Amino acid sequence: MRGKPGPKGMTLVEVMLALTVMTTGMLGTLSLFSAGLNAVLKNRAKLTAVVLAQDLLEEILIKAWQDPVTPGEPLGPDDSESRPGATPDAVFDDMDDYHNFNESPPTTVEGNPMNGTTALSGQTLPDYSSYRRSVVVEYVNDDLSTSTASQTDYKRITVTVGYSTRGNFTVSQIVARHE
Repeated sequence: MRGKPGPKGMTLVEVMLALTVMTTGMLGTLSLFSAGLNAVLKNRAKLTAVVLAQDLLEEILIKAWQDPVTPGEPLGPDDSESRPGATPDAVFDDMDDYHNFNESPPTTVEGNPMNGTTALSGQTLPDYSSYRRSVVVEYVNDDLSTSTASQTDYKRITVTVGYSTRGNFTVSQIVARHE
């Protein structure tokens, strides 16, 4: 006795249902990859901003507390001082010379713009053309929280790095007079 013949294949409805389930699963997986990539790019941009802020803060911290030639001058560079690309005898020589300093793109201490160009040393600099740096130097009172216009023994140095549309990163440090 012969039994009933079994199904010989899938119907069109079954194929369409299988494709729908598979497509839904793939789209979910792709959206996870997209979200992960966005998170990586955002963290990379923030890490770059942290490095650029710390780099400029360290450059400032190795300078003298006050101008060695004209101590007691107001915050900011003297008329003969500049950065970047200045001649060696006219570069910033104390911390407060950086007050209201702004640059975009960031530059090396020698004044080379970090925009993917090649420095005099032949080294190709990274492209940070979408970043900008700014500095505020201010005196703070002995409580270390209140800024003041008069000179004190403490300065707050604040470096802010802005990066594309992703926001700003700020690092701040209080430095005591050290002469």
